[in-house]
Amino acid sequence: ITPGEYRLHEDIRSDWQDFLELVGDEISATSTDRLLAALDMVKGQPISGVPDKRYVFADRLRNEMIALIGDVAHEAATRSLSAGKVRQARLASAIGRMVDPVNEIYWRDGLRAEHQAGDLAGVERLITQLEQSLAAIDEDYEPEPETQALIAQLRRRHAIAS
Repeated sequence: ITPGEYRLHEDIRSDWQDFLELVGDEISATSTDRLLAALDMVKGQPISGVPDKRYVFADRLRNEMIALIGDVAHEAATRSLSAGKVRQARLASAIGRMVDPVNEIYWRDGLRAEHQAGDLAGVERLITQLEQSLAAIDEDYEPEPETQALIAQLRRRHAIAS
């Protein structure tokens, strides 16, 4: 150990270690139940609620955590949508948006889940939330082309079905 460096005793476990154990080495090989159990552990954005400058040393780890949680959320949402399990897809996409609200893949997952549920109001609610989230970054910020195309497609489908 470097002088002035702190480390936890090896017997002390963190919820991140538990998350990693549930997810395993390859997300695509992990069961959906284990992915959902890992997501169930996520209660907010990692290392949040503290002054930014206090844990600068943990920025790399925080970004890795956000990326992996997001990957798990997207995989779980995709599988759940394929299996027709809308509730699970909604939950997974919401966790993705919670940990990484700028990444539009989780918004698209959520839009697909609301569409699959037949919830037009839910689709429109998510579109509004996405627009507000993007406007908070920059009022001229536009959704990604893939997101714009999905929104247009879902609105057309709902208009036809009405």
